[in-house]
This record gives sequence, structure tokens and C-alpha cells, in this order.
Amino acid sequence: MAAAFARRHVEFHLVGEQDQSDLGALSDGEPRMVNEIAKIIGQKPGLVSKHLAVLRGAGLVVLNRRLYQVPAHYIAAADKRHLDFGHCLLRLPDANGQPTL
Repeated sequence: MAAAFARRHVEFHLVGEQDQSDLGALSDGEPRMVNEIAKIIGQKPGLVSKHLAVLRGAGLVVLNRRLYQVPAHYIAAADKRHLDFGHCLLRLPDANGQPTL
């Protein structure tokens, strides 16, 4: 149990501003390709791909047939862009950068 908690704690620290943008683009639970995510958040596909690889390594996103997706068990409220990691609730900003409640 302690190892699982420690691992999740490390994963949470991997979520920086760019990673939050990537997660935000996937927070509705819909699978998306790298180019689509890049277009949504206004970044280059190469940069998005690198960040998604980090998130995938941490288990925060999954890849299936070139489509990235946040696992359904993490999505607390897709309409509010909230992700629940068990020990914390990540409230992602909306498209205008405003906090979501």
C-alpha cells in the first residue's frame, strides 16, 4: 500500500503546466491523436508527444492504436475538467485559463 501511494505521489509531481494542458485536452474521456491534442492546446505535435510519453509512463494516460486517452477511472467530472487520482483531485483550468469549480 505504501509503495502504491508513493508511486502515485511521484506521478502527481510529473504534472506540470504543459502536462496539465495535455490532460485538459483529454479530460472529457475522448481518445485523441497527438495532432488533435496539439491543435486544441496550441502546441507543436513533437512537444505534445514528449509530454504524453511522460504521462503515459506515469500511468496517467493510455495509448491505444495511436489514440491517447485518460483512463475512465480517473475522470471525476468530464464536464468540469476534474480528474480524481484517489489521493487528490486535479481541477484543470478551462479553455480560457480560468479555474473550474
